[in-house]
Amino acid sequence: RHGLRRAMAAGYGLIGAALLALAAIGRYASYPLVGAILVVLGAGMGLAIPASGAAIMATVPKERSGMASSTTNALRQTGVAIGVALLATLMTGTASTRLAQGLREAGVPDAAHAAYMAFSQNQALHVAGLDPVQTMELFVQAYMGGFHVVMACTATPALIAAALLMRIRLAEG
Repeated sequence: RHGLRRAMAAGYGLIGAALLALAAIGRYASYPLVGAILVVLGAGMGLAIPASGAAIMATVPKERSGMASSTTNALRQTGVAIGVALLATLMTGTASTRLAQGLREAGVPDAAHAAYMAFSQNQALHVAGLDPVQTMELFVQAYMGGFHVVMACTATPALIAAALLMRIRLAEG
């Protein structure tokens, strides 16, 4: 009814807004708040992804539609796999750096090694010189920091896509 570009722009805008909201929430955010944000994220994906697929399919001749569909699906699957790996690496790296900084500030000797052990060997509660509650607090803060960085980094391309789609729509009249 409103065209593919508007659906994609609205969808990517909702995705970006939801991801920014996730980047801003605290660790004690209520379930209804997180649920509402995830509903917005799902609505954005529901608008953007099918409209993007339809836009791609509209650009190819009918005799090439099977090839276009399979290529789109393969690229989407590859993008998801690479994206998850990159974002997990960014989150873990950020969290590990923040945990090492927190441990250093708490006076833990060889804080970088302790942070490494916490993430790679799942020994978050066994940091020499700190009680388990203090260590877990540092661990949770580090993970939240990594999560916030990843959500902000993921929101950026979605918002750029929405802005570009709006610009294209406006340029065409």
